[in-house]
Amino acid sequence: MKTLPIVLSGLFLLSACSSNKLATTGVEDLAKQQALKSDMTPGQAVADARKSMDKAVQDKLAFYTPLHFKNAQESLTYIEKLQNGQASEDDMSTELAIITTAFKTKEFLNSGYQAKALIEQVLADSLAHKQVLDELDSKKEYPKTYGQTVDELTDLFKLIEQNEVEKARKEEADLLADMTRLEINTLIKRNVTPAQLVLDKAEDNDADDYAEKTFEQAEQSIEQAIAFINKNYRQRTEVTQVGKGALVAAQRAFNIGQESQSMVKLNEEEAEQKALEIESLIKVVRTAMQVEDIEGLPIKEQAAELAALASTGYTPPVTIDDNQADNANEAEKASTGSTEDSVLTPLDTSFLKPFEPNTPASEQEGPAEESTADQEGATETGPQTETSSDLEPVN
Repeated sequence: MKTLPIVLSGLFLLSACSSNKLATTGVEDLAKQQALKSDMTPGQAVADARKSMDKAVQDKLAFYTPLHFKNAQESLTYIEKLQNGQASEDDMSTELAIITTAFKTKEFLNSGYQAKALIEQVLADSLAHKQVLDELDSKKEYPKTYGQTVDELTDLFKLIEQNEVEKARKEEADLLADMTRLEINTLIKRNVTPAQLVLDKAEDNDADDYAEKTFEQAEQSIEQAIAFINKNYRQRTEVTQVGKGALVAAQRAFNIGQESQSMVKLNEEEAEQKALEIESLIKVVRTAMQVEDIEGLPIKEQAAELAALASTGYTPPVTIDDNQADNANEAEKASTGSTEDSVLTPLDTSFLKPFEPNTPASEQEGPAEESTADQEGATETGPQTETSSDLEPVN
Protein backbone atom coordinates (compact mmCIF):
# COMPACT_ATOMS: atom_id res chain seq x y z
CA MET A 1 0.00 0.00 0.00
CA LYS A 2 3.03 2.32 0.10
CA THR A 3 2.58 3.14 -3.56
CA LEU A 4 -1.05 4.14 -3.14
CA PRO A 5 -0.48 7.72 -1.85
CA ILE A 6 1.99 8.28 -4.66
CA VAL A 7 -0.53 7.16 -7.24
CA LEU A 8 -3.23 9.26 -5.69
CA SER A 9 -1.08 12.36 -5.48
CA GLY A 10 -0.10 12.12 -9.11
CA LEU A 11 -3.46 10.94 -10.39
CA PHE A 12 -5.04 13.18 -13.02
CA LEU A 13 -5.06 16.92 -13.06
CA LEU A 14 -8.77 16.61 -12.36
CA SER A 15 -10.78 17.31 -9.24
CA ALA A 16 -13.42 14.87 -8.12
CA CYS A 17 -17.08 15.71 -8.29
CA SER A 18 -20.23 13.98 -7.12
CA SER A 19 -21.73 13.58 -10.60
CA ASN A 20 -20.69 11.35 -13.50
CA LYS A 21 -18.56 14.14 -14.95
CA LEU A 22 -14.93 15.06 -14.53
CA ALA A 23 -13.68 18.55 -13.80
CA THR A 24 -11.68 19.49 -16.89
CA THR A 25 -10.17 22.86 -15.98
CA GLY A 26 -6.75 21.46 -15.16
CA VAL A 27 -6.63 19.40 -18.37
CA GLU A 28 -7.60 22.39 -20.53
CA ASP A 29 -4.94 24.65 -18.98
CA LEU A 30 -2.25 21.99 -19.45
CA ALA A 31 -3.33 21.36 -23.03
CA LYS A 32 -3.07 25.08 -23.87
CA GLN A 33 0.45 25.25 -22.48
CA GLN A 34 1.50 22.20 -24.52
CA ALA A 35 -0.07 23.56 -27.69
CA LEU A 36 1.75 26.90 -27.39
CA LYS A 37 5.08 25.12 -26.99
CA SER A 38 4.46 22.56 -29.74
CA ASP A 39 5.75 22.84 -33.28
CA MET A 40 3.22 20.31 -34.59
CA THR A 41 0.84 21.14 -37.39
CA PRO A 42 -2.89 20.68 -36.73
CA GLY A 43 -2.86 17.56 -38.91
CA GLN A 44 0.05 16.02 -37.00
CA ALA A 45 -1.55 16.79 -33.64
CA VAL A 46 -4.87 15.24 -34.67
CA ALA A 47 -3.18 12.14 -36.09
CA ASP A 48 -1.25 11.68 -32.86
CA ALA A 49 -4.45 12.04 -30.81
CA ARG A 50 -6.29 9.48 -32.93
CA LYS A 51 -3.38 7.04 -32.56
CA SER A 52 -3.62 7.40 -28.79
CA MET A 53 -7.37 6.78 -28.97
CA ASP A 54 -6.89 3.59 -31.00
CA LYS A 55 -4.49 2.26 -28.38
CA ALA A 56 -6.92 3.18 -25.60
CA VAL A 57 -9.64 1.16 -27.32
CA GLN A 58 -7.36 -1.89 -27.48
CA ASP A 59 -6.48 -1.47 -23.79
CA LYS A 60 -10.21 -1.41 -22.86
CA LEU A 61 -10.05 2.06 -21.37
CA ALA A 62 -13.72 2.51 -22.22
CA PHE A 63 -14.55 -0.26 -19.71
CA TYR A 64 -12.17 0.66 -16.90
CA THR A 65 -12.38 4.45 -17.11
CA PRO A 66 -15.61 5.35 -18.89
CA LEU A 67 -15.56 9.01 -17.81
CA HIS A 68 -12.07 9.68 -19.13
CA PHE A 69 -12.75 7.77 -22.33
CA LYS A 70 -15.98 9.68 -22.93
CA ASN A 71 -14.22 13.04 -22.52
CA ALA A 72 -11.53 11.95 -24.96
CA GLN A 73 -14.18 10.97 -27.50
CA GLU A 74 -15.94 14.30 -27.08
CA SER A 75 -12.65 16.11 -27.68
CA LEU A 76 -12.13 14.26 -30.97
CA THR A 77 -15.67 15.11 -32.00
CA TYR A 78 -15.02 18.79 -31.23
CA ILE A 79 -11.91 18.68 -33.42
CA GLU A 80 -14.06 17.57 -36.35
CA LYS A 81 -16.41 20.50 -35.75
CA LEU A 82 -13.45 22.90 -35.69
CA GLN A 83 -12.16 21.44 -38.94
CA ASN A 84 -15.61 21.74 -40.58
CA GLY A 85 -16.15 25.30 -39.38
CA GLN A 86 -19.04 24.24 -37.15
CA ALA A 87 -17.22 25.51 -34.03
CA SER A 88 -14.64 28.14 -33.15
CA GLU A 89 -12.75 29.64 -30.20
CA ASP A 90 -12.90 33.33 -29.35
CA ASP A 91 -9.47 33.57 -27.76
CA MET A 92 -7.41 31.59 -30.29
CA SER A 93 -7.16 30.71 -33.96
CA THR A 94 -8.81 27.63 -35.37
CA GLU A 95 -5.43 25.96 -35.93
CA LEU A 96 -4.35 26.55 -32.35
CA ALA A 97 -7.75 25.37 -31.11
CA ILE A 98 -7.37 22.12 -33.05
CA ILE A 99 -3.87 21.50 -31.66
CA THR A 100 -5.02 22.38 -28.13
CA THR A 101 -8.01 20.00 -28.31
CA ALA A 102 -5.79 17.23 -29.68
CA PHE A 103 -3.50 17.61 -26.67
CA LYS A 104 -6.54 17.65 -24.40
CA THR A 105 -7.64 14.35 -25.91
CA LYS A 106 -4.30 12.78 -25.11
CA GLU A 107 -4.33 14.15 -21.56
CA PHE A 108 -7.73 12.60 -20.87
CA LEU A 109 -6.39 9.25 -22.06
CA ASN A 110 -3.16 9.56 -20.07
CA SER A 111 -5.14 10.30 -16.92
CA GLY A 112 -7.40 7.37 -17.80
CA TYR A 113 -4.44 5.01 -17.82
CA GLN A 114 -3.45 6.21 -14.36
CA ALA A 115 -6.99 5.66 -13.15
CA LYS A 116 -7.06 2.18 -14.65
CA ALA A 117 -3.90 1.19 -12.77
CA LEU A 118 -5.45 2.36 -9.50
CA ILE A 119 -8.74 0.57 -10.25
CA GLU A 120 -6.93 -2.70 -10.88
CA GLN A 121 -5.23 -2.30 -7.52
CA VAL A 122 -8.18 -1.18 -5.40
CA LEU A 123 -10.87 -3.38 -6.97
CA ALA A 124 -8.75 -6.47 -7.62
CA ASP A 125 -11.25 -8.79 -5.87
CA SER A 126 -14.21 -7.52 -7.87
CA LEU A 127 -12.34 -7.81 -11.16
CA ALA A 128 -11.28 -11.37 -10.32
CA HIS A 129 -14.86 -12.32 -9.44
CA LYS A 130 -16.13 -10.84 -12.68
CA GLN A 131 -13.71 -13.12 -14.52
CA VAL A 132 -15.18 -16.10 -12.66
CA LEU A 133 -18.68 -15.07 -13.74
CA ASP A 134 -17.51 -14.71 -17.32
CA GLU A 135 -15.94 -18.19 -17.25
CA LEU A 136 -19.24 -19.59 -15.95
CA ASP A 137 -21.07 -17.64 -18.66
CA SER A 138 -23.44 -16.22 -16.05
CA LYS A 139 -24.52 -13.66 -18.61
CA LYS A 140 -26.22 -16.44 -20.57
CA GLU A 141 -28.08 -17.84 -17.55
CA TYR A 142 -29.02 -14.50 -15.93
CA PRO A 143 -28.47 -11.70 -18.46
CA LYS A 144 -30.37 -9.04 -16.50
CA THR A 145 -28.68 -9.77 -13.17
CA TYR A 146 -25.28 -9.97 -14.83
CA GLY A 147 -25.86 -6.59 -16.47
CA GLN A 148 -26.81 -5.04 -13.14
CA THR A 149 -23.66 -6.47 -11.56
CA VAL A 150 -21.47 -4.97 -14.26
CA ASP A 151 -23.24 -1.63 -13.80
CA GLU A 152 -22.41 -1.73 -10.08
CA LEU A 153 -18.78 -2.43 -10.92
CA THR A 154 -18.74 0.47 -13.40
CA ASP A 155 -20.09 2.79 -10.71
CA LEU A 156 -17.10 1.90 -8.53
CA PHE A 157 -14.81 2.62 -11.48
CA LYS A 158 -16.32 6.07 -11.77
CA LEU A 159 -15.87 6.76 -8.07
CA ILE A 160 -12.16 6.05 -8.40
CA GLU A 161 -11.97 8.17 -11.56
CA GLN A 162 -13.38 11.01 -9.44
CA ASN A 163 -10.83 10.31 -6.72
CA GLU A 164 -13.45 8.80 -4.35
CA VAL A 165 -11.25 5.80 -3.57
CA GLU A 166 -12.34 5.11 0.02
CA LYS A 167 -15.99 5.28 -0.92
CA ALA A 168 -15.35 2.73 -3.66
CA ARG A 169 -13.66 0.44 -1.15
CA LYS A 170 -16.66 0.52 1.18
CA GLU A 171 -19.20 -0.10 -1.56
CA GLU A 172 -17.21 -2.99 -3.02
CA ALA A 173 -18.39 -5.32 -0.21
CA ASP A 174 -21.99 -5.16 -1.45
CA LEU A 175 -20.85 -5.78 -5.01
CA LEU A 176 -18.85 -8.87 -4.02
CA ALA A 177 -21.91 -10.25 -2.20
CA ASP A 178 -24.03 -9.74 -5.31
CA MET A 179 -21.38 -11.44 -7.45
CA THR A 180 -21.27 -14.43 -5.10
CA ARG A 181 -25.05 -14.78 -5.24
CA LEU A 182 -24.96 -14.68 -9.03
CA GLU A 183 -22.21 -17.31 -9.13
CA ILE A 184 -24.19 -19.63 -6.85
CA ASN A 185 -27.43 -19.13 -8.77
CA THR A 186 -25.63 -19.88 -12.02
CA LEU A 187 -24.27 -23.16 -10.61
CA ILE A 188 -27.67 -24.14 -9.20
CA LYS A 189 -29.42 -23.44 -12.48
CA ARG A 190 -26.86 -25.38 -14.46
CA ASN A 191 -26.55 -28.38 -12.13
CA VAL A 192 -29.86 -28.68 -10.27
CA THR A 193 -32.49 -27.20 -12.57
CA PRO A 194 -32.37 -30.23 -14.94
CA ALA A 195 -33.37 -32.44 -11.99
CA GLN A 196 -36.14 -30.05 -10.97
CA LEU A 197 -37.56 -30.05 -14.50
CA VAL A 198 -37.69 -33.87 -14.53
CA LEU A 199 -39.34 -33.90 -11.11
CA ASP A 200 -41.92 -31.34 -12.25
CA LYS A 201 -42.76 -33.60 -15.17
CA ALA A 202 -43.02 -36.56 -12.80
CA GLU A 203 -45.45 -34.58 -10.67
CA ASP A 204 -47.52 -33.77 -13.74
CA ASN A 205 -47.80 -37.54 -14.25
CA ASP A 206 -48.93 -38.02 -10.64
CA ALA A 207 -45.68 -39.60 -9.48
CA ASP A 208 -46.20 -37.87 -6.14
CA ASP A 209 -49.24 -40.13 -5.68
CA TYR A 210 -48.16 -43.39 -7.31
CA ALA A 211 -44.50 -43.22 -6.17
CA GLU A 212 -44.81 -41.03 -3.10
CA LYS A 213 -41.74 -42.28 -1.25
CA THR A 214 -39.49 -42.15 -4.31
CA PHE A 215 -40.83 -38.69 -5.15
CA GLU A 216 -40.05 -37.41 -1.67
CA GLN A 217 -36.54 -38.83 -1.91
CA ALA A 218 -36.02 -36.91 -5.15
CA GLU A 219 -37.24 -33.70 -3.52
CA GLN A 220 -34.81 -34.20 -0.66
CA SER A 221 -31.97 -34.89 -3.10
CA ILE A 222 -32.64 -31.61 -4.90
CA GLU A 223 -32.84 -29.67 -1.63
CA GLN A 224 -29.57 -31.21 -0.45
CA ALA A 225 -27.88 -30.35 -3.76
CA ILE A 226 -28.97 -26.71 -3.46
CA ALA A 227 -27.78 -26.54 0.15
CA PHE A 228 -24.43 -28.06 -0.78
CA ILE A 229 -23.86 -25.61 -3.63
CA ASN A 230 -24.73 -22.66 -1.40
CA LYS A 231 -21.97 -23.65 1.02
CA ASN A 232 -19.42 -25.21 -1.34
CA TYR A 233 -19.91 -23.38 -4.62
CA ARG A 234 -16.19 -23.28 -5.39
CA GLN A 235 -15.87 -27.09 -5.22
CA ARG A 236 -16.77 -27.49 -8.85
CA THR A 237 -16.26 -31.27 -9.12
CA GLU A 238 -18.44 -31.99 -6.09
CA VAL A 239 -21.06 -29.52 -7.32
CA THR A 240 -21.32 -31.46 -10.56
CA GLN A 241 -21.63 -34.75 -8.69
CA VAL A 242 -24.47 -33.64 -6.41
CA GLY A 243 -26.25 -32.24 -9.45
CA LYS A 244 -26.01 -35.60 -11.20
CA GLY A 245 -27.23 -37.36 -8.06
CA ALA A 246 -30.29 -35.11 -7.92
CA LEU A 247 -31.01 -35.76 -11.58
CA VAL A 248 -30.85 -39.54 -11.11
CA ALA A 249 -33.21 -39.28 -8.13
CA ALA A 250 -35.68 -37.26 -10.18
CA GLN A 251 -35.49 -39.71 -13.07
CA ARG A 252 -36.19 -42.59 -10.67
CA ALA A 253 -39.26 -40.79 -9.36
CA PHE A 254 -40.50 -40.27 -12.90
CA ASN A 255 -39.90 -43.88 -13.99
CA ILE A 256 -41.15 -45.54 -10.80
CA GLY A 257 -44.24 -43.36 -10.92
CA GLN A 258 -45.03 -44.52 -14.42
CA GLU A 259 -44.46 -48.18 -13.59
CA SER A 260 -46.47 -47.97 -10.38
CA GLN A 261 -49.36 -46.26 -12.10
CA SER A 262 -49.47 -48.95 -14.79
CA MET A 263 -49.45 -51.74 -12.20
CA VAL A 264 -52.40 -50.37 -10.28
CA LYS A 265 -54.62 -50.89 -13.31
CA LEU A 266 -53.54 -54.51 -14.01
CA ASN A 267 -55.86 -57.54 -13.79
CA GLU A 268 -54.60 -61.03 -12.95
CA GLU A 269 -53.52 -61.89 -16.47
CA GLU A 270 -51.83 -58.54 -17.01
CA ALA A 271 -50.09 -58.81 -13.65
CA GLU A 272 -48.64 -62.18 -14.65
CA GLN A 273 -47.44 -60.71 -17.93
CA LYS A 274 -45.78 -57.89 -16.02
CA ALA A 275 -44.00 -60.36 -13.78
CA LEU A 276 -42.79 -62.28 -16.82
CA GLU A 277 -41.56 -59.05 -18.32
CA ILE A 278 -39.50 -58.34 -15.21
CA GLU A 279 -38.17 -61.89 -15.27
CA SER A 280 -37.13 -61.47 -18.90
CA LEU A 281 -35.06 -58.42 -17.94
CA ILE A 282 -33.18 -60.54 -15.42
CA LYS A 283 -32.75 -63.23 -18.06
CA VAL A 284 -31.01 -60.77 -20.39
CA VAL A 285 -28.36 -60.13 -17.75
CA ARG A 286 -28.18 -63.81 -16.78
CA THR A 287 -27.64 -64.90 -20.37
CA ALA A 288 -25.02 -62.24 -20.99
CA MET A 289 -23.11 -63.42 -17.93
CA GLN A 290 -23.71 -67.10 -18.86
CA VAL A 291 -25.10 -67.91 -15.44
CA GLU A 292 -27.99 -70.27 -16.08
CA ASP A 293 -27.96 -72.34 -12.87
CA ILE A 294 -29.88 -69.69 -10.93
CA GLU A 295 -32.86 -69.54 -13.30
CA GLY A 296 -35.24 -71.23 -10.86
CA LEU A 297 -34.57 -68.82 -8.01
CA PRO A 298 -36.89 -65.91 -7.15
CA ILE A 299 -36.20 -62.78 -9.14
CA LYS A 300 -34.81 -60.93 -6.12
CA GLU A 301 -32.38 -63.76 -5.37
CA GLN A 302 -31.30 -63.94 -9.02
CA ALA A 303 -30.57 -60.21 -8.97
CA ALA A 304 -28.59 -60.60 -5.74
CA GLU A 305 -26.55 -63.50 -7.18
CA LEU A 306 -25.75 -61.60 -10.37
CA ALA A 307 -24.75 -58.50 -8.39
CA ALA A 308 -22.47 -60.59 -6.19
CA LEU A 309 -20.78 -62.13 -9.22
CA ALA A 310 -20.33 -58.75 -10.87
CA SER A 311 -18.80 -57.27 -7.72
CA THR A 312 -16.12 -59.99 -7.66
CA GLY A 313 -14.98 -59.29 -11.20
CA TYR A 314 -16.73 -62.31 -12.67
CA THR A 315 -15.85 -63.03 -16.31
CA PRO A 316 -18.12 -65.25 -18.47
CA PRO A 317 -16.43 -68.38 -19.88
CA VAL A 318 -15.20 -68.08 -23.44
CA THR A 319 -16.96 -70.31 -25.98
CA ILE A 320 -15.84 -71.02 -29.53
CA ASP A 321 -18.35 -71.81 -32.26
CA ASP A 322 -17.66 -74.08 -35.27
CA ASN A 323 -16.55 -71.25 -37.55
CA GLN A 324 -14.11 -69.99 -34.95
CA ALA A 325 -12.76 -73.52 -34.50
CA ASP A 326 -12.26 -73.97 -38.26
CA ASN A 327 -10.46 -70.64 -38.47
CA ALA A 328 -8.23 -71.65 -35.58
CA ASN A 329 -7.37 -74.99 -37.27
CA GLU A 330 -6.53 -73.25 -40.53
CA ALA A 331 -4.26 -70.84 -38.70
CA GLU A 332 -2.55 -73.73 -36.92
CA LYS A 333 -1.95 -75.56 -40.18
CA ALA A 334 -0.45 -72.50 -41.76
CA SER A 335 1.92 -72.06 -38.84
CA THR A 336 3.04 -75.75 -38.61
CA GLY A 337 3.50 -76.45 -42.34
CA SER A 338 0.86 -79.21 -42.86
CA THR A 339 1.51 -81.61 -45.77
CA GLU A 340 -1.90 -80.85 -47.25
CA ASP A 341 -0.68 -77.44 -48.19
CA SER A 342 2.97 -78.45 -48.62
CA VAL A 343 4.89 -77.16 -51.61
CA LEU A 344 7.49 -79.99 -51.37
CA THR A 345 7.76 -82.41 -54.39
CA PRO A 346 9.85 -85.62 -54.72
CA LEU A 347 13.26 -85.26 -56.31
CA ASP A 348 13.18 -86.25 -60.01
CA THR A 349 16.18 -88.56 -60.59
CA SER A 350 15.14 -89.93 -64.00
CA PHE A 351 18.09 -88.23 -65.65
CA LEU A 352 20.57 -90.38 -63.70
CA LYS A 353 22.16 -93.43 -65.40
CA PRO A 354 24.34 -96.15 -63.83
CA PHE A 355 28.02 -95.95 -64.75
CA GLU A 356 29.48 -99.34 -65.80
CA PRO A 357 32.63 -98.89 -67.95
CA ASN A 358 33.23 -102.64 -68.69
CA THR A 359 29.60 -103.37 -69.80
CA PRO A 360 28.65 -103.28 -73.54
CA ALA A 361 26.27 -100.55 -74.58
CA SER A 362 23.56 -103.06 -75.52
CA GLU A 363 23.55 -104.44 -71.98
CA GLN A 364 23.43 -100.98 -70.43
CA GLU A 365 20.14 -99.93 -72.15
CA GLY A 366 17.92 -102.37 -70.21
CA PRO A 367 18.94 -101.33 -66.73
CA ALA A 368 18.74 -97.71 -67.76
CA GLU A 369 15.10 -98.03 -68.84
CA GLU A 370 14.27 -100.00 -65.74
CA SER A 371 15.82 -97.35 -63.56
CA THR A 372 13.78 -94.68 -65.31
CA ALA A 373 10.58 -96.62 -64.80
CA ASP A 374 11.40 -97.11 -61.15
CA GLN A 375 11.94 -93.39 -60.71
CA GLU A 376 8.66 -92.54 -62.46
CA GLY A 377 6.87 -94.87 -60.11
CA ALA A 378 8.53 -93.18 -57.19
CA THR A 379 7.43 -89.81 -58.56
CA GLU A 380 3.77 -90.91 -58.66
CA THR A 381 3.68 -92.62 -55.27
CA GLY A 382 6.11 -90.47 -53.31
CA PRO A 383 3.71 -87.77 -52.22
CA GLN A 384 1.05 -90.29 -51.19
CA THR A 385 3.35 -92.01 -48.69
CA GLU A 386 4.45 -88.70 -47.06
CA THR A 387 2.26 -87.86 -44.04
CA SER A 388 2.23 -85.12 -41.52
CA SER A 389 3.76 -87.50 -38.99
CA ASP A 390 6.88 -87.73 -41.14
CA LEU A 391 7.47 -83.95 -40.96
CA GLU A 392 9.13 -82.24 -38.05
CA PRO A 393 7.01 -79.40 -36.69
CA VAL A 394 8.26 -75.93 -37.42
CA ASN A 395 9.55 -74.21 -34.30
